[in-house]
Amino acid sequence: MSNYPIGDWSDHQNILQLLVNDFSALEKKVKIFLKKVLKVNYADQNELQIVISNLKNFQDCIENIGSKPECSDFIIFILDLVVGHSRIREIFLENPNPRELRIVLIELFCLLCSCQIELAKDRENLIDFVLGTYNATLSYHDQLLLQLLFKFESAGLNLQRYQPFMWGVNGASFYAAKQSQKLAFLKLPTIEQTFKGINTQRLAASLSWFPIHLKMFTDSQIEIYLSIEDDYSNCYDPRFILPMFHHFLSNQTIVKCHKFISFGGLSYAIASLSSECEHLREIAYKILSQLHHHLECASYPQDRQLWIGLIDYIRSGLTEPNQRIDCIHTVFLVNFIEILSNPLGPMFPSAREYLIRSQFKPYNFKMLPAYYRIAMHLVSTSSVKSYTEFQKFIIIWINDSLRTGNDIRQCHRKGVFNDMLILYNSPLCAVENRPLIMNLILTAAKLYDGIKVLCLECAIFTWIKHQLITFTSIDGTGGTNKGLLFKLVVTIWQTAKTKTDNIDSVKRNIFYQSFGYELIDVLTRIMYKCQDRERIDKFTQIMEHILSQTNDELYVKNIKFNACFNLPFNLRTILSS
Repeated sequence: MSNYPIGDWSDHQNILQLLVNDFSALEKKVKIFLKKVLKVNYADQNELQIVISNLKNFQDCIENIGSKPECSDFIIFILDLVVGHSRIREIFLENPNPRELRIVLIELFCLLCSCQIELAKDRENLIDFVLGTYNATLSYHDQLLLQLLFKFESAGLNLQRYQPFMWGVNGASFYAAKQSQKLAFLKLPTIEQTFKGINTQRLAASLSWFPIHLKMFTDSQIEIYLSIEDDYSNCYDPRFILPMFHHFLSNQTIVKCHKFISFGGLSYAIASLSSECEHLREIAYKILSQLHHHLECASYPQDRQLWIGLIDYIRSGLTEPNQRIDCIHTVFLVNFIEILSNPLGPMFPSAREYLIRSQFKPYNFKMLPAYYRIAMHLVSTSSVKSYTEFQKFIIIWINDSLRTGNDIRQCHRKGVFNDMLILYNSPLCAVENRPLIMNLILTAAKLYDGIKVLCLECAIFTWIKHQLITFTSIDGTGGTNKGLLFKLVVTIWQTAKTKTDNIDSVKRNIFYQSFGYELIDVLTRIMYKCQDRERIDKFTQIMEHILSQTNDELYVKNIKFNACFNLPFNLRTILSS
């Protein structure tokens, strides 16, 4: 690696001159560059960073000169070199390789295609290469590849002949087999082949936390969401999955509805009804309509009337075209489908009976589904073997549903949060479900409407003090996990502070008048015997901010007295220092 930097790509004018005067020398320069770059030891972080730095310099050069007409042959030469290079294909197709290197190479590949899109779209098997690399997630590199596919389609490339899409590892295998056969003898992929690439854990994550803020298009372009990756990088991208499902059901041949439902197609379409993007919702409604049609026309599966009834039940509550449905309902329906898919499960009889009875009245999307009360009743009346399942269903459903203020308000109207706080300390609450309830409360505390309900209606600070004084089993061991209680209080504080910082420039008490006093009172009790420096620093920051938000001397004195009264002497000494 002592010869680095490999080549000089910073002098763009010199590269252009070399392109005109000695194209073969430039080709040789690129080949040597890629050869050396791809032979380094990726386990050595220093060498890896040097390689990435050189690739970015090369990428910057392409970005500056690539769109010039005289560079078309040069760009296509590099593109063919990249696509045909066995080591690059290996890095593209295998995720265990260094992630940062893979991203840089994919960026370079997408840039090469975009620079000369009209020429690139005619390259043989280029779409096969893209689909084999693509994994249909919301990770940054997959969004880059989806954006590239959209550019190809916008440039006039007909992608219909690639549908139904095969992608990822299965796509790479399928397209490799296609190269060894005559197209006339190559069969279209079956539903099993098409859906084999769907990862069940990834699909479950996508259903539980559907990216409702994602837009299909922005100014007629596929937008790359950089901020979404941390939370959703392992979730499927609905901008690819929904059109793929729609195409599959648009096929005039017989559709295997049961397999489509069992693979998660129906659940994903219903989860998409909570999207804020009207284009994604429109596709989802078309999928439901198509599936309903296929179910009515089919003689199989035998339980098709169950699924027809479920889609009819959803339709009955729609009051406007392309209506957005709150997550509290779509997540319920997704989990409800899972129950209906398991006839031997303990919850199946009650779910089926609920669906049959619901056929006589329209679905009310403005109220929490009535199944919540049915399940809560069964928690206290069913056998020990099954009541834990009902609890878990309710808690996970509510936790995954809390995405907007509407979801919070619908839960509050039915007393869900009070029920959860009571259930937490109830002898009926299974030990393994208590951490799930804490996660639910933490999820609610991340929304401003959530902390309004928790603080003003549910007396959450009193509930926390009760956990400290009496019985707590947050971590399932029988002891008080003050770390989770501290996290809950800090989350409430951060949500309230963020909201008031955004709407109010006048100094005043955050949230409501006694909020700061109550919060400090709870925190000092949690901090008793605390030796965690990070928590101590956080507590100090919160206390300083609360004290700075008021000019009431008596209020300040009460907060300071309360803190000094509750904190142990050694902690007061640490704080004062």
